[in-house]
Amino acid sequence: MELTHEEVGLFSPWKREVRGLYERAFPDVERLPFGMLLVNALRGRVRLEAHVLGGSLAAITYSVESDEGLYLLYLAVSDEMRGRGVGSEVLAEMRRRAGSTSAGAGRGAAVRGRAQRRAAQAPD
Repeated sequence: MELTHEEVGLFSPWKREVRGLYERAFPDVERLPFGMLLVNALRGRVRLEAHVLGGSLAAITYSVESDEGLYLLYLAVSDEMRGRGVGSEVLAEMRRRAGSTSAGAGRGAAVRGRAQRRAAQAPD
């Protein structure tokens, strides 16, 4: 099965599940209000995404693209999908996107942020 990447907005069918995973994955002190994520995602360079595998929510990401590269602020993999390489595949997709930004194409921009630290600490 292929992992698909779907943007989440105010009327997304994934909104409820994405919010649930977001709230389970990050402590209150590390979370922005979910509504803020949705509103910010209306901007062109900010993405809140559901990563779907076989019709089920596998992971979520919240990222910001800038002239310097791609900043991955949140990455969470659902409990059911851990150990299947989902986190690695999502990070590979983020790296691909970072490399396609104007700054990233020339310098091999890295995916940065809290998600990268969490990914290093947690099993895939």
